[in-house]
Amino acid sequence: MRANWQFFLLALLMACSLWFMVSGREEVEAWAKMRIEMKGMPSNLIVMQGLEPTVDVRVRAPKGLLRGITDRQLAYSLDLSTLTPGLNIIPVQPEKVPLGSAYEVVEVRPSRLTLNVDSIETREVPVSVQVTGSPSTDIKVTGTTASPGAVSVRGPSSLLSDVEGVNVVATVPDATDP
Repeated sequence: MRANWQFFLLALLMACSLWFMVSGREEVEAWAKMRIEMKGMPSNLIVMQGLEPTVDVRVRAPKGLLRGITDRQLAYSLDLSTLTPGLNIIPVQPEKVPLGSAYEVVEVRPSRLTLNVDSIETREVPVSVQVTGSPSTDIKVTGTTASPGAVSVRGPSSLLSDVEGVNVVATVPDATDP
């Protein structure tokens, strides 16, 4: 054993170096939030429900790299060009998460988005006037006129289907008002 102490010391040094290299490259997992960026949204459609502002991504990477991921502003690009009115299910694909090859995306939550989409329409609706208040007895309101007689309203077709007209309230001053 006395003649081989140099080999023993060399083997110990190599083992310590190897242990340090392996433990420094230890892979760990962490959750990170990514904001959703929408692209390709058709101008005649609107998302009524289901669009999340962020997704959670579970990432596996070496410990040193993973510490820096929470400091970065991460964004997932969601293509909405294929939307149609009604329910649309859009998958959130892990391979489209914009991280380098050193990172492995393990899981994405939610894995899909269920979007309720409606079309945007414009309608002309009549304007009607309602008179309120208690004028003095010598004042009589015989008729009302709205100018313009109709207005254009724009919005989701599911909400505009219930709009029959626009009511304008005209208040007649009380008899006690100067």
